[in-house]
Amino acid sequence: MKILAAAPYVPYEGIPHAGGSYLLRHLQELIRLGSSVTLIAPGTPEQLLNVPLAPDWLDLVIEPNVVVDRSRMRWVRDAIYRRAMNSPPAPSAENLRSILAAGFVERAREADIVELHWAEYARFASVLRRAKVKTPVCVVEHDVDLEAAVRRVRATGYRRALGLLTAPIARRHERRGLIHASIIVVFTRADQQVVRRAGVKTPVQLIDPWLEEPLGQESRKPGRVLFTGALWRRENEDGLIWFLEQVWLQVCAATEDATLILVGASPSERLKAAARAISGVEVVADVPSLLPYYQSASAFVAPLFVPGGLKFKVPQAMLCGLPVIATTIAVEGVAEVAPAGTLWAVTDDPQEMAAGVAAALKNEAAASEVGRNAAAWAREHYSFARSVARLLDVYESLVQESNSSLGGAGITGKDPMQER
Repeated sequence: MKILAAAPYVPYEGIPHAGGSYLLRHLQELIRLGSSVTLIAPGTPEQLLNVPLAPDWLDLVIEPNVVVDRSRMRWVRDAIYRRAMNSPPAPSAENLRSILAAGFVERAREADIVELHWAEYARFASVLRRAKVKTPVCVVEHDVDLEAAVRRVRATGYRRALGLLTAPIARRHERRGLIHASIIVVFTRADQQVVRRAGVKTPVQLIDPWLEEPLGQESRKPGRVLFTGALWRRENEDGLIWFLEQVWLQVCAATEDATLILVGASPSERLKAAARAISGVEVVADVPSLLPYYQSASAFVAPLFVPGGLKFKVPQAMLCGLPVIATTIAVEGVAEVAPAGTLWAVTDDPQEMAAGVAAALKNEAAASEVGRNAAAWAREHYSFARSVARLLDVYESLVQESNSSLGGAGITGKDPMQER
């Protein structure tokens, strides 16, 4: 099967965010199962630097962004568009034009399946339908932004007002693209419900995350609390600053020698300043592997408040045998299916969260038991390879239907959503 994918990133081993790691493994698994894959990514300066890091097995097409010789009106429109897009990775109009300039529409005509990764690129399904391209389209919704765009508005004053006014633009583009897609892939049932509340009737497929299997022996360090994630993402930054100011001070008062380790790419000056102001906090940026940190911690925290997608860090921490203390949004897609005794504490209350962290550090035997239960459940429940194979079966059906009677507005039919 010939698959054309479009995504905002060039994936590579060690890419410093979970979505990029998933994209890499997803495309790799498609190829392992016999498909050929071409990936189109935008030609930003950062992505051009990442091209040499891309794996040899990936057919990569990238067209450098053109930002010279723009009219003043085009420059203004691009600036407004950039401001309007609140959701990461915040696509610019230049990025979207570079995808088209790389021959996206023409390549889509020749493909069996088109995959569009992240909500920002769902809009290309509409582009293809307007161009009368009949190839089936799958939108992989790493983060469903239909109800989250407003919550990602980060500015104050007139910038916040502008963000609130323009957030519906992103939602409209995403919703229209989902309607024109043939199938939508999500990571949680909560995201499926968000799609349905938006009035989108396109079939939805649930897929499992890619998780890295722990290696070697654990080397737990008492009192060590871990958070991992792309620290440049505002939802991670905001959640961590809330945790530092509202929770961690209480943990330090209740326990001795507690250490909070924040591991992830490109932490902002705001986050680093907040960490320096509080004792017992370390920020570690741009590490080659997160596994040593998972295997040396005693507890894992996930203080997140922006919905959308599965927070991969949570099942990864569970697979690594850590007791997880998290907010309700952080464990969406996990808490509703995980059995009792696999999550240490789920709460949005800072006092309760602090008590949960302190209890996990003090009661090592109980925390270890929860960690073992979590690891056993995660290993049994999640199967990335099985879910990608199931998705390929859906692709085969879509291709067969397309070859016989595909209309210009997408495919309708029975929802292929299945129990894991």
